[in-house]
Amino acid sequence: GIILMAFTRVIFDKIALPDISLRDQIKKGNMAVAIADTSNVIAAAIIISALMIWVTDNSFEGFVALLAGYGISQLILTGATYARRKVFSFLYDGKSIQEELQSGNIALALAFAGRKIGTALAISMAANIVVYEVYDIKTIFLPWIAVCVAFILIVQVLSYIAERVILFKVNTMAEILDDKNIAVGAIQAVIYISIAKLIAEL
Repeated sequence: GIILMAFTRVIFDKIALPDISLRDQIKKGNMAVAIADTSNVIAAAIIISALMIWVTDNSFEGFVALLAGYGISQLILTGATYARRKVFSFLYDGKSIQEELQSGNIALALAFAGRKIGTALAISMAANIVVYEVYDIKTIFLPWIAVCVAFILIVQVLSYIAERVILFKVNTMAEILDDKNIAVGAIQAVIYISIAKLIAEL
């Protein structure tokens, strides 16, 4: 589990946020980058924990299933981060999540962290839906992917609705990008994590 979490950090550094050197920014005391990196570690722990519970046997096949599930989950998690970066740039006049993090925007980092952890919770829900079958490993991962994507979309939609209600008449992105309002970023994060957690407990 620890090795997989370390590998997750490499993926986050080199693929999810390729324009940021996590080590250099953290050494400089960049709290925004540290928050984003911390959320990635927490997200990895959530997913790996769910996979270890999901895989019910200690055989070689179980180990392969664990690694395959981890790989698929990381692909989905990294893909979600990549998509978020592209959508963010499109919606906000070419602004970059990576540049905002490098500039020390803690409000954005908190919102980013909430989405990251919430997405990980959504991915982990697949372990409660898809039944692990040791003799049918190859055919269980397509349902795993489908369930992960479905729950991510559900969390996205419900979080958006909750945000519009809780932060009524608040221009959240103006607050986060222009005013760097940490309170709004924190509320966004809590909304996303809370919605994902509530769905996970259903």
